[in-house]
Amino acid sequence: MSAMPAWVQVVVTIATVATPIVLSIFTIFAWLIKNRIEASQKAREESQRRAEKLEAAMRADRLEIYNEILAPLVVLLSPAVNPKEAENDPVARMGALKKMESVSYRQTAFKLSLFAADNVVREYSKLMQFFRKYDPAESGIQGMKIFGRFLLEIRKSVGNETSSLEELEMLEWLKDFE
Repeated sequence: MSAMPAWVQVVVTIATVATPIVLSIFTIFAWLIKNRIEASQKAREESQRRAEKLEAAMRADRLEIYNEILAPLVVLLSPAVNPKEAENDPVARMGALKKMESVSYRQTAFKLSLFAADNVVREYSKLMQFFRKYDPAESGIQGMKIFGRFLLEIRKSVGNETSSLEELEMLEWLKDFE
């Protein structure tokens, strides 16, 4: 066997000593990166849990708000249960209009604008604009479509995001409005 030149022995010695040091440094960097990734994932998961918890709490509040908002609208936009009875029950309709003009109803509408999903707020605004311009002689099916879109957006905001129903299908159970 021939003897290695001195410079080769120096390189081999340096490589022998440097290899564990370099591997240790890479291991430390890999460990730090892994910890950052895990901490980031943990923070994301915690944020998602908080968002889900908040959404569940808001869903309950939204349902209460939606029920309060819908109560007079159902009376106003529904035909009489028995069409042979008093023409669309004007007493009930007047009560519904009075309710919609009340301070408590407006407070609920204000809550709706703060807590409801964006599309629910948009459709509610369109529905209220419709009522401001309401003309029974011209507005029948148009009003039902607007009301149906409002109901559909409520449906989506409480967990049926992928609903394939259309606005009039939301009101098909009425069947008298056509």
